[in-house]
Amino acid sequence: MVIRTDGTVAPCFPLSPASHDWGSIENPKFEPKQLSSMKQMCQKHGFSTLNHNLGYCYNNARVIKFVWKQAKNRFQGGASKISGKAC
Repeated sequence: MVIRTDGTVAPCFPLSPASHDWGSIENPKFEPKQLSSMKQMCQKHGFSTLNHNLGYCYNNARVIKFVWKQAKNRFQGGASKISGKAC
């Protein structure tokens, strides 16, 4: 289930932009028969989205490159560059 920033809900990520009213966190309006048929589509597409996100977040090569870049800069990036003051 997806909880939007305004508190409304959707059954899965691919259907989150749909205009259908599935209710809110406090008052969900999911219909069991409707959800059963929707799960067939969500499972085909939703898991691939999840795997893509996990693959990006847990990509070891990307993490190593990030840490190496920070080490080359002696871990001096971030807020000190934004404010213009040295740490």
